[in-house]
Amino acid sequence: MKTLYDSLKQEYKDKIEANGKDYPATVRSIKKSLYYNELWSRLTVSQVTDLIAFTDTPFHTLKYNDWAYGTKISYMRRLIYDMYYAEEITPDVAARLLNKLEELRNKKRR
Repeated sequence: MKTLYDSLKQEYKDKIEANGKDYPATVRSIKKSLYYNELWSRLTVSQVTDLIAFTDTPFHTLKYNDWAYGTKISYMRRLIYDMYYAEEITPDVAARLLNKLEELRNKKRR
């Protein structure tokens, strides 16, 4: 299964790395939490807050889904497909996840 770091958008990986010069301990902690977790829901509130702050993402731009599922900073659709093709989830579970993701994106557009 892919780690959260694997599913992180490249632009956010770059921003984390850029902050590493000034804040090496915090960046190491962020990267460790992303490498050792496969699910967004496994992160602590503190880890999510650090991640958001160190990717220079304004907190006021985040919606509920971004906080709950990490949708703004990760490739959720790709992750679902990867899990399916690696036979880590069933076709039914993959379909339900993709439908839920689409539902959440449609909510955002309203």
